[in-house]
Parts: sequence; C-alpha cells; structure tokens
Amino acid sequence: MIEVEIKARLKNVSHFKEMLAEIGAKLSRIEEHVDVYYNNPDLRNFKASDEALRLRQVNNLVILTYKGKKIDSISKSREEIECTVSSFEDMDAILKSLGFLPTGRVIKRRHIYPLEELTISIDEVENLGSFVEVELSSDHENEVESGVMRAIRLLEELGLSKNDLIRRSYLEMITE
Repeated sequence: MIEVEIKARLKNVSHFKEMLAEIGAKLSRIEEHVDVYYNNPDLRNFKASDEALRLRQVNNLVILTYKGKKIDSISKSREEIECTVSSFEDMDAILKSLGFLPTGRVIKRRHIYPLEELTISIDEVENLGSFVEVELSSDHENEVESGVMRAIRLLEELGLSKNDLIRRSYLEMITE
C-alpha cells in the first residue's frame, strides 16, 4: 500500500478546527501516539536511504511499520507496510536483539477527522508544536500525483498554501 501524505505546520489550531467544521469534517477520535524509530547502520542506514522502521503504541494497540523512500518531490508519499504486534516491549527486545537500536522517539496527540477518502489529522507533537496531515491510501504509484493534488486543494480550501507544506518527518525535525 502507498500512503499519500502531505503535512503543514498549524499556527492557529482553533481557527483550523473551525474551518474543518465548515466543510463538514467531524472529529472521529483522539489518539495518543508513542513512536520509537529504529536504525541499524551496519545493515541498512534508514536515515541515508530515506526509509523508516517504527514501533508505535497507539492507545492500546501496538503497530510495527516499515516506510519506504519518498516517491515524489512534493509530498511525504511512500510505500507503507504495517502489522500489529502483541507487545511493545517484546517487539522492542526483538529489534534490539537483531541489532536495531532506537534512534528517536516522537510523542503526539492526534485528532482525526475523516472526510470522504481522506483522513485529516491535527497533531500536537511534543517539543515541536501543532501540525496538520492529510492522508489517503493508494494501491498504485501512478495515483500518487492525483492524491497529492487532492490533498493540497483541501489544505488550500482550509486556508493553507502549497508553500506551507513540510516534507520532513517529525523524527527528522526532533533529531536535527
């Protein structure tokens, strides 16, 4: 599966939430995320290859995620493979036993607003601030461009511009 994703910093979260309400987007849930990223430079340096290996605790669910390289020059769109695991601690121990070491931790509170095939998330990221992400899933790489343009049009409708987009991940911003 390909995750089509764009992100921008939010300066006025309250105003942005009002704009979401105006277009009919309703808050569906709030999630607490603790993301730990891993790397093994001797095996494969994910920072150099623009990939990511993440273990996420989201509420009571644990998800292991591989993120491939970004596939366009505008968005954060990339292949994403996920699976649930039964224990954060056990998966962490397995990864460390295989030589993968934690390289960063991202903690955020995510407010999720579904709108048609899009998911709009307002993230309050510890030590970084507030952001909006617009995501949709695609099975084919040739659909990425149209998905990105749809997401950008939505952000423009909500008062942001293409110039507001950020391609860096939260991990990149935290560890710089």
